[in-house]
Amino acid sequence: MAISLDDKHKEHLSFLENLDQSALEDFCMISIEFIGRGVNKKVYSTAAQKLGVDPEIVKHAVEGLMYLFAKCSKYNLQEKEFLETLIPLNLSEKTKEHLLELYKSKYASIHAQLTELIPSIPAYSKLEWRFDIEIASRSLRKQVQPVILLKFYLNHNGVEEERILQTDPSNLIRLTAKLEEALHSLQSSHSKSDVAI
Repeated sequence: MAISLDDKHKEHLSFLENLDQSALEDFCMISIEFIGRGVNKKVYSTAAQKLGVDPEIVKHAVEGLMYLFAKCSKYNLQEKEFLETLIPLNLSEKTKEHLLELYKSKYASIHAQLTELIPSIPAYSKLEWRFDIEIASRSLRKQVQPVILLKFYLNHNGVEEERILQTDPSNLIRLTAKLEEALHSLQSSHSKSDVAI
């Protein structure tokens, strides 16, 4: 499955055709480094001065490469699929082959950096609940105020955490309905194909 790039990315990546092999390799290494560490604007200025072009052009080219490498790594594209992704860019065969070699050699590094960027969220372990009802007070003798206490046990990086929530029945019913609606929509054939992509 080749990745389709929009016109803006194609335009940004078309600048790569003007670069020699060493400059192309430098751009690729900068973009791979920026995936994990973030952008350093000084690098754009330095590269732009060396090439005699506007820093914005360098910035767009590096960001285009970052997007290309990140998307291809995310979807685990093989050689053929990666080359198919490059076809609309109208790059020379030499440039395509060089990009492919850099992608193959740095795939593990890119994938590891992308994995580190994924936030770790707590996982549900178990739930305890209690139903409290205040039937009356001194001032209001015929009052009923039901409250539901929920104690969630969550597992976060091997550490068990507890979260206590308090709600009334109407909010709990509304929340349950929304969660069931979301679950039902996930089970539809349309969303299954979206999740698979």
